Amino acid sequence: MNITWELVKAYRDEETRSQSVRLLKQLRKHKDLKASTAEDMDEIINNVGIMLDDSSSNIRRGGTTQRAVPRFGNTATNTPRPMMSMPMNSPTGIVTLVGVIAIVLLIGVGVFFSINNNNTQPTPTPRRAVAAAPATQPPATSLPGVTPSPTLPPTVIPTPRQIDRLDNRANWVKSLRVSSDGSEMLMASTDGFIRVWDLGLTALKGEMQADEGSVLSVAYHPSGFTVAAGYADGAVKVWLLQSYTALPAEFNPHEGSVMAVGYDPSGEHLFSAGIDGKLRVYDLTTGTLNREIIVDTPILDAEFAPDGSAIALALNDGSIRVYPFGGEEEAAPTIFFGHTNAVWDIAYSTDGQYIISGSEDTSVRLWDAISGVELETLRGHISPVYTVAFSADGAFIASGGQDRTIQLWDANSGTKITTISTHEGPVLTVAFTPDNTRIVSGSEDGTWRLWQFRDGTQPVNET
Repeated sequence: MNITWELVKAYRDEETRSQSVRLLKQLRKHKDLKASTAEDMDEIINNVGIMLDDSSSNIRRGGTTQRAVPRFGNTATNTPRPMMSMPMNSPTGIVTLVGVIAIVLLIGVGVFFSINNNNTQPTPTPRRAVAAAPATQPPATSLPGVTPSPTLPPTVIPTPRQIDRLDNRANWVKSLRVSSDGSEMLMASTDGFIRVWDLGLTALKGEMQADEGSVLSVAYHPSGFTVAAGYADGAVKVWLLQSYTALPAEFNPHEGSVMAVGYDPSGEHLFSAGIDGKLRVYDLTTGTLNREIIVDTPILDAEFAPDGSAIALALNDGSIRVYPFGGEEEAAPTIFFGHTNAVWDIAYSTDGQYIISGSEDTSVRLWDAISGVELETLRGHISPVYTVAFSADGAFIASGGQDRTIQLWDANSGTKITTISTHEGPVLTVAFTPDNTRIVSGSEDGTWRLWQFRDGTQPVNET
């Protein structure tokens, strides 16, 4: 009853009663209004005006006599339309009238925004705010602690140039690792060879082969003097780069393929991770097993944090687990949930604050490495994503997968920059060069390729 009385008082006010009509009349005069919209508004103005006038007279009289009101038909021909008797001083009539007024106001607001949207374009907002960079500097990144190299121009080549394409004798290229100075690269393949390539000359420097079969993962020691390798039969070996010979060190074999090997930043610890769900960390100063973590699902990839304080595992159950490392006591891991299928590959940003992951669920995801909070989901692949990488300056992300493409992403905004689609088989591994200008990729098609995606100060050897 109180609501009904307030409505009655409102519609006794001349200004309140006619405000919707005035709004429509103002919008009707807009120069960019479409002809069809203008005709509809003329009709609404006429009919709503009649209804409001009739409503006002009935409220003042307190009577119930009704007048036939056209229902938004063709008023130009005065063709009558079926009417509905509605006492305007009854609660039902007032509520109905309010409904009509609401519709009119919504139409007016919709037209207003439609007109304005035609005249202005929205400005996309970065997901993580960044400060504007001078025109002579490379693209800014919001990753704390990461500063793009000032020697690099900001231009990203719209279509990355393929600098070289090298055949790997029809064997899958499983893993690529670029040296810290960018001068050479390790390549692991299913023929059992580890090959060392000169990236300046794109020439083969040397080979290492053992009897353990396919090499699935490789990693440089921080010193650059040795290389660790994980094999399909569960073996782990360390090779001396100077002589391309295996060191006699022995490591516990895994029960199945070794999916990842790596060193901590100090070079004092070596880890191996396998599909048997075991992560083993060895102390290289004593030659002993330092730590073993066992999970109930295959480990598909692992990586030390850049400062050595943690080690992250990519798991077959779709999760990522980050274990603290270096403390006196073992702490519970931080578990990242978000992927809906196996996580094939992970990579840390160089400042250690972010982790990127690629999954069987076709997505690439960006995470806060400390809290495990998902920050971005990058969608562009149409099939499983097997490999991901961060550029050294933190500005770019590369991903590759079963769809045979390499996707290049802006790490700050999460937008895709370009797609490279020249491999003839699934892309199994990608890596950036330290100068943030080139990408190397390896595939099931038996080739590895070198791409220039950004102009830099170093000369490009086109072959």
